[in-house]
This record gives sequence, structure tokens and C-alpha cells, in this order.
Amino acid sequence: MSALLSNIGILAVLTVICLIYQHIVEYNRLKYFGHTESSEVYQAAKEFAQGAAPDEIKSLLTSCPELDSEDADQILSWSLAHKNDKDGGYHEFLKSVNIILGVSLYQEARLVS
Repeated sequence: MSALLSNIGILAVLTVICLIYQHIVEYNRLKYFGHTESSEVYQAAKEFAQGAAPDEIKSLLTSCPELDSEDADQILSWSLAHKNDKDGGYHEFLKSVNIILGVSLYQEARLVS
């Protein structure tokens, strides 16, 4: 019985070590590739959902170092089809930003007030 408990303990410790390693790798990947969350993207998504002018949204997006003017145009064009969704296209806007960046960085659960 004690051998079973020690094996379960060793397995639990290895699982915790693997999870910690996974979080460290993800943190380093985001830190060194320059992808960090920007409040301007959330603000742009909020304004997009509220019906702001595309120029205002584009200026917010281009203020982020990861996104340029072409990226902003692409995000707006992908999101425009979902403007009539229940959330005003907020979710699809953030999804488009994640696709452009190639990283699932922005979560739709976070709303900017």
C-alpha cells in the first residue's frame, strides 16, 4: 500500500513540475516575442462594438507596437461582417486580432469600462 501511495505522490509531483514548466515556457514565449496584452486593443474592440468610426478604431490599433495599418485594415474587414451580432462584433474583433498576431492573447471575457 505504501508503494502505491509513493507512486501516486511521485506522479503528482511530476505533474506539478510539468504544469509549472508549461507556464514558464508560455510566459517566456509571450515576453520575448513581444506579444503582450494591450488595453488599446480592448478599447478598440469596445468602440467597434459601440459603432465608432473606423478611423478611430484604426488609430487605436496602430498605437499597439505589434499591429500596423495593414493589420488594422484586415481586422476591421474580418470583423465588419459580425457587426450585427448580439455583442456588436466584440468577440469576433478580438478573435481577428488573435488571428493576426498568431497567439490567443486577447480574451473576450475581459471588457473595458
